[in-house]
Amino acid sequence: LCHEAIRIFPENSEPYHLMSIIYGEKQDMKKSVDFLFISTQLNNQSDKESWWRIADKYYNLKCYKNASYCYGRALKCEKLNVSLLRKKAECYDKLKDWRGAIKYYEKVLNILPSEVQIVKRLAKSYNKMDHPLKGITLLIDYPIRFSGDRINFDIVSILCDLMISKDLYQE
Repeated sequence: LCHEAIRIFPENSEPYHLMSIIYGEKQDMKKSVDFLFISTQLNNQSDKESWWRIADKYYNLKCYKNASYCYGRALKCEKLNVSLLRKKAECYDKLKDWRGAIKYYEKVLNILPSEVQIVKRLAKSYNKMDHPLKGITLLIDYPIRFSGDRINFDIVSILCDLMISKDLYQE
């Protein structure tokens, strides 16, 4: 019945939403999220929560390209949401799109400059993009600016790996 309603009125979002619920009950989560996506798209929903919820569902299904798109739609509503920026960067990371990952990790780092996990991921992404010197510079600057006397051994380990990869043994 819903398929017929969709065939006759493809611009109406309600049958898509109902199909999402039906497929969710049948435990076919991929189809459920796909129909929810279409329903949200047809509703011209520009609220962050709807897109974020769909993005998280796609992310959990390992549909990182779709998740990235939905996180992007949510970011249009709130451009500086650190959690959304981080999730979008992680999607690019999973897709091995290092340029995209770097772009969003840098945005997070501009907002939270002392976030050590982002520093590590950004340095690794630079290395994967064949820019290890940018990663080295980032890792050398981080302890000076944020850790004071404390040593973060993860940072030191990544820094050593990058320096060895560039034959910078003496540094």
